[in-house]
Amino acid sequence: MRPIVKQIQWRTVSVLLPVRNGEQWLRRKLDSLLSLDYPRELIQIRVISDGSSDRTDEIAGEYASSGIELIRIRRGGTRKV
Repeated sequence: MRPIVKQIQWRTVSVLLPVRNGEQWLRRKLDSLLSLDYPRELIQIRVISDGSSDRTDEIAGEYASSGIELIRIRRGGTRKV
């Protein structure tokens, strides 16, 4: 009897990471995402910086060569009801 070999069908995964002033933890989080045991070409990582006033954008930009995309949005203020 031949052993049964189960093939894994990997899916594309998108990680959206909303951040505002995350300088203290962002590098650790991105390193963790990059070290996942998952095919790198199937993971999209996007850092969405919501008006950060610290080094968040600069840190996220350092990861561009690893395929991490930085999206900057302007902080729109408080939501009005």
